[in-house]
Order: sequence, then C-alpha cells, then structure tokens
Amino acid sequence: MLKIKFSTKALTQTAIAVAVLAISGIFTVPVGHLNITLQWLAAMLASAAMGRRAAAAFGAYLFMGLCGLPVFSRGGGFHYILQPSFGYLLGMAAMLVLMGLIIPNKPLKIWHFLLATAGMYAVGIPYFLIINPKVPVAALLAYIPADLVKCVIAVLAANSLQKLRRI
Repeated sequence: MLKIKFSTKALTQTAIAVAVLAISGIFTVPVGHLNITLQWLAAMLASAAMGRRAAAAFGAYLFMGLCGLPVFSRGGGFHYILQPSFGYLLGMAAMLVLMGLIIPNKPLKIWHFLLATAGMYAVGIPYFLIINPKVPVAALLAYIPADLVKCVIAVLAANSLQKLRRI
C-alpha cells in the first residue's frame, strides 16, 4: 500500500500544482485535431517538484474538470470523457503515478520524460482513435516535436525543482 503524508506544505504544493495545471490547460494552440497545451509540461514539472504527490494533484485536477469546472483545454464536465483528447489526460495521470513510483528521489534525466511522453501517447492515441476512428495515426504523431521540446524544457528545470522537495 502506498502511503503519502500530507502536511501543510504538501497540501499547499498540491493546491499550487492544481492551479498551475488548470492555467496551463487554458492557453492552447489549436493545431489539427488536437490543441497544443502546456498541461504535459506542467504535469512533468509538478512531478519533479512533488514526486508521488503530483499524481494526487493531477487527480484533483481531473476531478475538478469532470465536475464541470472549465479547466481542460476544451471546457469541462463529465461529458468530456467523450472528447478524443481525454485519453491524453488519462495517459498523463498514469505516467505521473509511474514516475512517482520509479524515480521518487533520483535526478531526472531526459529519458524519464521521453518514457513518460511515450506512455502518454500509448494511452492517448488508442483512446483518440476509439472515439474518432477516421483520423489517421500519422496526424496524431505530428504532435511529437512539440512534446519533445517540452521534454527538454522539463529536464532543464527538473533538477532545480527537485530541490523544492527538500526545503
């Protein structure tokens, strides 16, 4: 059983992470079938700063969005699970749990973020194709360059953010 202690500091970090995730979903660049957002970058930076608690913050973020708050890139509400892009949010949640379990106190490397991104795509693309089967897979893979840039930014900031855990 995974135990996570929540102190005042941890609750504050979680609330800030939820706010940053919500804000990062608002700023979008519509490209093709999906919007490019900063949600993945915000989630990875939260993982670097908070470790396992980042998954709890992302869970709260998903809960808020599914309850109707417009925190997702295309709004909010329980009906959002029928949006093709919802699979990417599920992939982010799964990879935050995995990153929290695998690398709780180790320095983060680029391959950690690349693996997490591959995991997000492994959940997001099949979900997208189940909801919208007419879109070719190649159209969805066109977003990889933007996510690679986010991985580079995340790894550059990650080790500094990991120091926040020790403060």
